[in-house]
Amino acid sequence: MNQINNINNINNTNQINNTTKSRLKRNKKAAQTLKNKQLTKQNNENYYINNFYNQPSLPNTKIIKYINSHYNEYQTNVEKTKNLSFYFDIDDNFISNKNNKIINFNQSIKQNPISDLNKFLSYTLYAKSKYFFKQNSTLNISDLKEQIGKDTSRIPLFINGDSYKFISKEDENGGTSFIEKADYFNLMLINYFKKTSKNIDYNLINQIGIACCQNILNQIVDLILINMLNVLAPETCTFLNTKIKIELTLDKNTKICKRFYSSDVIISYNQELDPENSCGRFEFILVIDYIKNIYYFEKFILNYDADKCDPNYEEKQKSKINIPKMNTSKINMPKVDKDILVPFTVTGGIVATPFILGALGGKKYNKIKKIDKIKKNKTKKIKRIN
Repeated sequence: MNQINNINNINNTNQINNTTKSRLKRNKKAAQTLKNKQLTKQNNENYYINNFYNQPSLPNTKIIKYINSHYNEYQTNVEKTKNLSFYFDIDDNFISNKNNKIINFNQSIKQNPISDLNKFLSYTLYAKSKYFFKQNSTLNISDLKEQIGKDTSRIPLFINGDSYKFISKEDENGGTSFIEKADYFNLMLINYFKKTSKNIDYNLINQIGIACCQNILNQIVDLILINMLNVLAPETCTFLNTKIKIELTLDKNTKICKRFYSSDVIISYNQELDPENSCGRFEFILVIDYIKNIYYFEKFILNYDADKCDPNYEEKQKSKINIPKMNTSKINMPKVDKDILVPFTVTGGIVATPFILGALGGKKYNKIKKIDKIKKNKTKKIKRIN
């Protein structure tokens, strides 16, 4: 009897297990179906238009969650972030040299291994857009979206070689908000991704928008200026005549953003700053590779000579140039082959120099004169015999 009961219990257990497995399988399938429906729904510009267009919001993706969850961590590292080496693999003393007045730096720079792309995008946003984080260290999405719309509509921007321009009839009278301009940019990215892949990556769209904001360039430039000011004190310095642009390469195998920056270096002389007197260049190309999840400087150039910022630099250089007078009494006469005549140009034509003519009339010339004299004497003797 006990054996029969045990067998029944085993059968009941198996039935329960099978039922549970079947239910889990159905739930998993239902969850996957729901996920596929959501992806299908999101892989359409209508999803963005219906949920975010002309709204102070963006898709809540990984980068947005990272920004909201790491602000307090940034606050504990804020002093470290004041050095370029926090973000890049570089010695912060690269500007320093023996006299602190001349620098000539030109190379590519990798990212700091302890950093990553999300940290770089987030920390530069914390540093240069503090007003985005007013309440509970949480990002105000509306502020970020406005900044994206502002910068993508005013900075020269190229996508796969084509110039991107925000075009709207309403904007002619200033009727288009920066929120709408950000939406216009995001919808354009959505159309690019629809052509190259099945899925629309909204996290990538948010990362691109943040990378197009000026906070990244402002952070890099400020860190260099702080370093230069420390080295050049008591002189001051700034960057003027700045040129910037953005290049996006978006295809199936490449998703890259390049930020180009170049400017003149202006350094004060005797603590007087002349904005028209440049004495160096600062330029870089910052590359963000979204597929590899890395960032780096493809090119980083900083060169200047503080002495050249002296308004009288050129006059002082000219005064140092002394043109020596030729002393002919000390000239060593060169040995010249008989078949060579070295001319020099003067007003009026080409003439041979006197010392060369003298050289051509050396011992050989005197020997010829003696032979001619002997011939004349012989001729005279012959005439006398006749």
